[in-house]
Amino acid sequence: MIYGERLSEKDRFGQSTVELKKENNSYQIYIQSPFGEQKLAVPIDGDKELRAYPVFPVHTPERITHYLLYRLETPVSLPPEKEVVVSIQTLIEVGVAYYSKQNKSFEGYLFFIPPYLLKYALYGQPNEGLIVRDNPTKVIFDDVLVVGPDELKASTRLRLKNDTGHPVVIKKVLVNTDIMSLYMDNYGNMYTNDVTIIVQGDTTATVMISRKPPLPGLKESPQTRYQRLSIIQGFGVQERKVPMQYGY
Repeated sequence: MIYGERLSEKDRFGQSTVELKKENNSYQIYIQSPFGEQKLAVPIDGDKELRAYPVFPVHTPERITHYLLYRLETPVSLPPEKEVVVSIQTLIEVGVAYYSKQNKSFEGYLFFIPPYLLKYALYGQPNEGLIVRDNPTKVIFDDVLVVGPDELKASTRLRLKNDTGHPVVIKKVLVNTDIMSLYMDNYGNMYTNDVTIIVQGDTTATVMISRKPPLPGLKESPQTRYQRLSIIQGFGVQERKVPMQYGY
């Protein structure tokens, strides 16, 4: 479980290790990750501890996008006017933040640790496409897939609907992580908001992201919000049209 876990002198998160040493009035941080070595100095600030939280995998080695592209290892073929619910996996990163023991509150992220070597990719043509974080995932035909807490992955429930008059094959799902959240249960299992894809033609689809947790009683992990989108009070989803000429 990494939700609010205090950093020790040495921790391992997936393929990364983090060493923490106190030196004068600072923490000296040594990170060995799939992207190489990194050294950071973080001021010691009163009663504040360094704690780890799960975040979406869009921060390391640099945050250059907030888009996550789920690349389905097994594409899903849908007949006309049919829908199916599957589970996919969201890889996560670890955000390290100040936590005030006195106020018992999260105080903001300081740096991020990548448990996996994930690549950036271009979704679309060079002159008009989006830079995205590539997230390969298995597809499980199950309503809710519980991912073990040691895997550093979150379960995402994905509803796929074909509103066209012909079969479609869905290979990729593009989402904006700035309107999503990560949740954790009492056992350390992680989840995201539900995602719905409605294919409406050869060139467009609608992506809807639920505003509600996928299960009751989950804790929400603090997320970075670089680009907030307005939400109309009372609506249960965030919705946007996406071009699908690059494959779905």
